[in-house]
Amino acid sequence: KETLKQAVNFFVNAWARARGFSFPAKYPWQWRVEMLRERYEKDTTDFFKKTIKPGMRIIDIGAHIGYFTRLFSKCTGEHGAVFAFEPDPYNFSLLQKNTAASANTTITNAAVSDTSGAIDFYEIEGSTGCHTTIPTTAPSKKLSVAAVTFDGFLKEENLSVYIIKMDIER
Repeated sequence: KETLKQAVNFFVNAWARARGFSFPAKYPWQWRVEMLRERYEKDTTDFFKKTIKPGMRIIDIGAHIGYFTRLFSKCTGEHGAVFAFEPDPYNFSLLQKNTAASANTTITNAAVSDTSGAIDFYEIEGSTGCHTTIPTTAPSKKLSVAAVTFDGFLKEENLSVYIIKMDIER
């Protein structure tokens, strides 16, 4: 049984490397396979595949490790643009790796908030994505992260966008 598990992990990791996809170490192989096959959160993925057209400009707030960012990049094509925001330093490092080959993608290591500047950010222990800007009683690590306002970003970049995807906590 352990040999089979090692073989599956080896195959999935090789597949991920070939596709230029990096995952958090604690992700089970099943999640990795779903992402590599573009079947993760199937209904949401299918919606975006049907809705996003080449040339669109998409905003991805709470980009995490870049699953949807990569999908958006592929769907919008070379004449489209994707702007992704991720405040968590670890997730952002994976987002950088996972979007390195996406020429139409701009990533920003910041939260999107109601104020610009530094804000408090709480990394929930044991999670890779359920972090918050609201003080919590859950075991967490408090960080200071950069923040931008959505309106300010759009104005600064002189952008109009077609779709805004937000996968964020409070």
